[in-house]
Amino acid sequence: MVGLFSLLLVEGAARFVERNLDWIQRLPGLSGVAQKGLQLDPYEMPSEKGGYHWVLRPGFGQTAAELAAAKARSGKDLGAQAAAGSTALRVNALGFKGPEIDPAFSGARVLAIGDSCTFGIGGVDYPRIAESHLREAGLAVELVNGGVEGYSTRNVLIELERYASLDPSLVTIYIGWNSLFSADLIEGWFVRDIRIVALLRKAFRAARQITTGRTEYAQAMYGRSKQADAAAEEVAALETWEPPFLGRLEEVIDGLEGSGAQVALVTLPGLFIMEQTPSEKALAKGHLPEFTNNPYVLAKLTERYNRALRNLATRRGLALIDAAEWSRHALVPRDVFFSDSVHLTQEGLGRLGRFVAERLAALVAEGRGK
Repeated sequence: MVGLFSLLLVEGAARFVERNLDWIQRLPGLSGVAQKGLQLDPYEMPSEKGGYHWVLRPGFGQTAAELAAAKARSGKDLGAQAAAGSTALRVNALGFKGPEIDPAFSGARVLAIGDSCTFGIGGVDYPRIAESHLREAGLAVELVNGGVEGYSTRNVLIELERYASLDPSLVTIYIGWNSLFSADLIEGWFVRDIRIVALLRKAFRAARQITTGRTEYAQAMYGRSKQADAAAEEVAALETWEPPFLGRLEEVIDGLEGSGAQVALVTLPGLFIMEQTPSEKALAKGHLPEFTNNPYVLAKLTERYNRALRNLATRRGLALIDAAEWSRHALVPRDVFFSDSVHLTQEGLGRLGRFVAERLAALVAEGRGK
């Protein structure tokens, strides 16, 4: 009886920690410990809000060569290669990537929220490309790049007040890869329903990264051999999978709509898709979550998440920028336009920027961006 009570007590504590992890990480004493775990680039800094959270460094500037060298020194070889062929990186005074924001701008201000896929490569990103196309078309639209590498909906919620302070008329949300890669997909009610097991698994993963070294750990994960099997049981098991982090996404939407902004969801285009056998080139450059070496698992997770985004947009009357569907005919062959499983090359970003510009132009014409 005592043992059962102890287990229930531990399980209750685990559920409390899981629900309140952000608050716990920002407690005095623990906040500093959490921030020491951050491995940031020179253009990033720990957030003054504390906890395991970071922001861009206001006023930062770096040439493409300097950025590539910094990435190389930290062991981020893929990032160094991508940055070397880019342009200078600039962070404005408000801590957003790109030029200074004009407080007197009277047109439609669009905020693009996202992770590294929105942040882009050095000075190249799809929001800047989309803005250029819109202005060439004669539309008075200002795009603010709110993308930060590594962000998930958790980070976006922390920054929600700052995003709203920009008074955007339209906000695009292109995020989800970091949550998909950290999903816990071990089957069985024991892991799914007993939260102490899930919490211990996360702690074990974090400990492995710390003891191995995050860079070395990431390189080891990237270098794993991949076994593409669309008929695998682990793929079939995901046929009814629902993203557990949609609740946070809805909180983000609630906050943005509450500030008066219209919201457009962007589906995720990825290197691996269910209806296409990955090429040798795709298998060589793609990377996968820790829990699988099968590209079709990531493809199915992405498919299920994009389906959920489409349903959410329909249910809430939100605009949808279906980049995943667009990519099926616009990014062919896929292994040419992706640098890894989720990030687009500069040419890919250019094509995405043009597509986003077309969709934003239509939304502004409909009055959603005013």
